[in-house]
Amino acid sequence: MGQPGIKGSVAMNQLMEQMSLNEPEVRRASWGTTGATKAGWFRKQPHGRWTVTEEGQRAYDEFTDPEGFHRELDRLYREWTQIHGKSRK
Repeated sequence: MGQPGIKGSVAMNQLMEQMSLNEPEVRRASWGTTGATKAGWFRKQPHGRWTVTEEGQRAYDEFTDPEGFHRELDRLYREWTQIHGKSRK
């Protein structure tokens, strides 16, 4: 059995193809995974593999509206930054 998850580079290539994104948009999307990681919805494993956590799957199931999903993700990321003393740039 192979390693769990998907290589980040493969995920970004698929995103680029499926959503017709250009390279800067893909870089922004990749950078955007930080919030999902800090929210506990996403895990970046060794060797560049990305996996969705159980919490992330629950959020995906619960927040069927993309705006609601994003609002909750932003809320959790802000909460994380307050706890850890980091700020968004």
